[in-house]
Amino acid sequence: MKKLYIVIWMIIGWVLTGCSFEKPEENIYTILEDTVQLENQFKEQQGPITELEKEEGNIYNEVIKLNLNEYEQIVELSEKAFVNIEERRERLEEEYNSIKQSQESFGLMEEEVDKLENEEIKKKANELMNTMNDRYETYYSLYEEYNKLLDLDYALYEMFQDKELSLDDLEQQIVQINESQKKIKDYNQQFNDLTMSYNELKNEFYQLADIDMY
Repeated sequence: MKKLYIVIWMIIGWVLTGCSFEKPEENIYTILEDTVQLENQFKEQQGPITELEKEEGNIYNEVIKLNLNEYEQIVELSEKAFVNIEERRERLEEEYNSIKQSQESFGLMEEEVDKLENEEIKKKANELMNTMNDRYETYYSLYEEYNKLLDLDYALYEMFQDKELSLDDLEQQIVQINESQKKIKDYNQQFNDLTMSYNELKNEFYQLADIDMY
């Protein structure tokens, strides 16, 4: 009897599993929509980071207006900058974790794409997948450069607290910061462009696969 129960259970399990099978197009739709949800935390960090960047810019402008005999104010402002930098770093990590989760979810798509039978739909899905992967790689480059910028900013405010600071050292540090900011701006633009391309390709895929987006 035990063997019979096992066989019946296996059959029931097989039937239930079979009933849950969906078309790969539908599975891809679920993956893509889940990916969007997983990036909510990423989106939520954009406003606060921008505000923190403005705040740090104001701190910098205040510091460079001060004379060396106003050392205590320089130290006080530098301490505020240190807090600002750490807050930005924490926000950046929230961004990073959100993108990592999104990428893990998106990674499920490749197996479903291989199951697609329509060649036109499959081609569009691969194009969509490649664009998203490029987007992820661009974000990681942005993340690394932004971390570098935060380190440079921190070092700058440490330098402001040095009474023996030379003008040459300060200028070199500012040059490095400006170069890093330019790279970040370029990565940001590339990331935004890839996001737009991805969204367009996603809509095209939904249309080809006859998936109702609403």
